[in-house]
Amino acid sequence: MRRKEIKLGQVTIGPGNPPLVLADIDMFFNQDIDLAKRTIESLVRDGVTTIKAAIVHTADFVLDDDSEEVYFDPERGMVKERFRDLIERKVVPIDQYKPIVDLYKSSGLETIYSVYDREGADYAVSADAVALKIPSSHITHEYLIKYVASLGLPMFLDTGKSDLSEIVRAVDWVREKHGGDRLIIQHSPLAPPKPL
Repeated sequence: MRRKEIKLGQVTIGPGNPPLVLADIDMFFNQDIDLAKRTIESLVRDGVTTIKAAIVHTADFVLDDDSEEVYFDPERGMVKERFRDLIERKVVPIDQYKPIVDLYKSSGLETIYSVYDREGADYAVSADAVALKIPSSHITHEYLIKYVASLGLPMFLDTGKSDLSEIVRAVDWVREKHGGDRLIIQHSPLAPPKPL
């Protein structure tokens, strides 16, 4: 397949263009809207023009069971936490995203959003997303992938821990609805500390 240029707002990625390094604020501010604002202001001061954020307005995409996540916290070291509790700390209701989105826009930031459901995807489109991202946890979510592909924006597909057959199947779903000409396959490694 021939590599093509893809426009993400004012940024062009592809052969002959500089690499795009995305500042990923995702939902790392854990419902602290003031922290989100300070982070955004700092990124703008540092010359960032494109960011990756997320719309996590419900924890319902995570099982309410005893599954645990292990991650590194700079202050506490390795932490084990119930996964549902971790996600619930990140949930911001849709109607509370407006101040954050307004700050993205007023700061001139172009935003790529990770989305976890149709409502989040629709909100991201209404918030002038330059692209949408399917997180690695949703690479087997046929309905969401096809829905996001049908919206016509450039699309990121995070492969995460997926195997090759899951990646191929997800790409096929995108091609059914989108053609795949503005699809970016992204591999985000597992959170540190992980071996190379």
